[in-house]
Amino acid sequence: MFRFIHYIVHKTKLLDTIRITFPERGHSYLECDKNLGLVNLNTHMEIPKDWFELLRRSRVRPSPFEVVEVEQEIIKTWDTFLKNEKYRKKCPFPIQKIKQIESVREHPGFVNCKTSYRGTSTQHSITITPKSNKSLTAKNGLEEGEFELPLPAYKDLSSEFALELWLSRNPKKQSEVKKFQNFLLFLKSPWV
Repeated sequence: MFRFIHYIVHKTKLLDTIRITFPERGHSYLECDKNLGLVNLNTHMEIPKDWFELLRRSRVRPSPFEVVEVEQEIIKTWDTFLKNEKYRKKCPFPIQKIKQIESVREHPGFVNCKTSYRGTSTQHSITITPKSNKSLTAKNGLEEGEFELPLPAYKDLSSEFALELWLSRNPKKQSEVKKFQNFLLFLKSPWV
């Protein structure tokens, strides 16, 4: 559930904050809890149709429950959907003691949890972060110990040679070539 509320706030950006408060067991007097108390859960059921019939027969007055028979295609599994996102596989906090969980847009990558209703919240990281710089250098195609020089470091070289050297190190940054050429023209101008 912590992945789902984080996804709604930070990826879809539908809401700024989601806060879920879990009530104490046995202390809820909501209509849904009263209705569930009418269902005889000791009844033997084998197939989904048995559940539908049990729910229809559970209440007569004021009216029987209206049951919408859901097909398997409608049911989505969030684990499958969220597996491509960069979330931790295991929950980073003990969920049994949680009284409140919150995801806030100002804190990406974290959820806030409370273990008491009046206590302070603790922040837990739920996204996976890179473990070392080796993965970053492998992505850039650099060898270990090499680093990428910023564009202005090439200003003292001749423009053609600097451009070829910079492009050989940064083949995916073709859009910055124009910026580099304008930078070199600026350096050759009489105002510098």
